[in-house]
Amino acid sequence: MNDSAAEEMIEIRELEPGHFERILPLLNAFKQEIGEAPQDLDGTNRIREAIRNGRISFFVAHEGETPVGICSLSTAFSTFAGGREMGVFEDFYVIPEKRKQGIAVMLAEHVFGEAKKRNCSSVIVGCCKTDVPMYQHLGFTLNLGHMLSRVID
Repeated sequence: MNDSAAEEMIEIRELEPGHFERILPLLNAFKQEIGEAPQDLDGTNRIREAIRNGRISFFVAHEGETPVGICSLSTAFSTFAGGREMGVFEDFYVIPEKRKQGIAVMLAEHVFGEAKKRNCSSVIVGCCKTDVPMYQHLGFTLNLGHMLSRVID
């Protein structure tokens, strides 16, 4: 299927607060694919609360009423961006049988548009080395070095 055919069948919508359960299977499929445990109840409740409080937004690619892809966007204050917000692009997943149909590009472009509406100066993504070409294809171009994380107990 070409990209224009996918565009005719796919609609991107922001997940409404209170409907997290609709995308939980996709989030768990994503976590399984990258070798992580499924979302536990505490984590699910924290995500639901973050959605309600506007701390994170999920955008869902729908084929009809069926979710086939997701991506989240949260924002953070950035001194590097002159005191503006930057977007954090995460939870990016398209179900395997719908890949290579332009859905990932549509989803990413929609999220970039939302970041612009939210006055973000940039959007960042952390990824493993093997995913760099995919993110470059989506328009991520500036290499900021290595993103590191430290778990806080």
